Amino acid sequence: MILAALYGGLRAGLLAAVFSGGLVAYFWMEPTGQFAIRKPADWLAMAVFLVSCTLISWITEAMHRARARAKAAEAESRLAAEREQAAAMVRESEERMRLVLQASSIGTFEVDLPTGEGQWNTVEFELLGLKPVTPRQP
Repeated sequence: MILAALYGGLRAGLLAAVFSGGLVAYFWMEPTGQFAIRKPADWLAMAVFLVSCTLISWITEAMHRARARAKAAEAESRLAAEREQAAAMVRESEERMRLVLQASSIGTFEVDLPTGEGQWNTVEFELLGLKPVTPRQP
């Protein structure tokens, strides 16, 4: 019953408990060879058995769910760490690009195609003979 609950979950554990209870009633409880339970002590024993099997199945199901939540949290944590690492790499790359552009006196501009708005860096303004305070779209 425990193995069924561990590998199959709650439903498999409950099914194994009912099946085991039937086998116990048929083969070990008097009168043997019948599913009839006549003694009150046997009814009590069967009830305790089925309740304990139900609790074991419920606990193993809770364990499965906790394990799944732990795996999901681990994957989310790993993804967050990868994102943070990628963001740091982008920041480093942007800083290197800024230093290269600054050292080489190369002008740059960006255009947002949907809006048509553009940005020029200070060097681009100077190369075109414009003042940086008067932004102009390309």
